[in-house]
Amino acid sequence: MTRESSPAAPIIQAFLIIVGITFLRSLLPITFIAVAGAGLVVLRCRHSRLITLRLTALLPVLLLLTVPLLVSQGWPPPAELRLTAALLAMRMTASALVLIGLLAGRSGEELVEGLGRLKMPNVMIQVLLLSFRYFMMVKQDGEKAWRALKARGLGQLSAVALLPVTGEWMGGFFLKSMDHSEKVYQAMQARGFGGQMPEEKQSLGLNLAQRGTTVLITLVLIVMILLERGVLS
Repeated sequence: MTRESSPAAPIIQAFLIIVGITFLRSLLPITFIAVAGAGLVVLRCRHSRLITLRLTALLPVLLLLTVPLLVSQGWPPPAELRLTAALLAMRMTASALVLIGLLAGRSGEELVEGLGRLKMPNVMIQVLLLSFRYFMMVKQDGEKAWRALKARGLGQLSAVALLPVTGEWMGGFFLKSMDHSEKVYQAMQARGFGGQMPEEKQSLGLNLAQRGTTVLITLVLIVMILLERGVLS
């Protein structure tokens, strides 16, 4: 009988790959990991728009880190600075692609459970779980409010007329979210929540395929690092 897949496996694998990326010093192996991560994203992610949004959110961070570095010694930047900026950008891109690809299709509850199996502090697990629950509730309310505004002709207003309407809507939405948080807390108290969630002692629970994949990833990363260092050449 095949054991069910453990939610801790993709977290462990993503952590190993990201640690391996930090030890690599040249663009070629990091680019290889980025391409492999992009292939995993294409295979596992069905919502292309969501992928685009996540990668677009990475762009401001890349610009904030690389542009000051490139202009720190005048323009044009020396070759060493260009290589450093390229390595930094490629490391971040590869890490993002690996995270998106490995964690695709996993719900927030599964990821929190996986962190719990990795023996993360219980306080951190509580904060993540409650934040996820609250975020989903606020997201649903925001979508309902936005649909209601569009049904009332919000899309026909000019940009100038849209500003006060949007500001008023955001203020009301903020107050409503505070009311929601208070109701959630009261509901949790009514169910006996006293500030601590019960801790469940669970093993990693990796099945044979997940163990094999994790070991293979580790071996590939070690070989790549040793080849780059010239140990195996």
